[in-house]
Amino acid sequence: MEEAIRSMLMQLEHPGYVVDFSVEETPIVDPVTERDYFPVKIDIENVQGWVVKGGQYFPPDEKGMRALALFLWDDEEHVYVRYLVQKVSPEGKVLESVVQTSGKTDYDWRNYSCLWQESQDAIFAELMELSAKGYRVMA
Repeated sequence: MEEAIRSMLMQLEHPGYVVDFSVEETPIVDPVTERDYFPVKIDIENVQGWVVKGGQYFPPDEKGMRALALFLWDDEEHVYVRYLVQKVSPEGKVLESVVQTSGKTDYDWRNYSCLWQESQDAIFAELMELSAKGYRVMA
């Protein structure tokens, strides 16, 4: 699990993220996603004007979706969450990856899957089907 988290931190492409961290051994159920996560203890000062204090690691589910959420505070104590959401193979190979930041701490990060190629292909196919039926599709 630590290896997956370190890999995800490195993919966030900020040198300050690759620091020492620890992971709690007991999972907690997230009330928003209703999935287990493991609290990540991490403390990083001055990451592009932010302070990172803690995170959550959601291990892969049956669909291969995993996520790392980092909690960021600005100078005015506003909290933001930076998510790295990934779809991985059973062997752990990253198939697709999305990075987003939310101003809400209770956001369902699974909604980011709409940005994955699989979802985009399905949306495009549906639009093409509607167009073939004579509907005007405006983007």
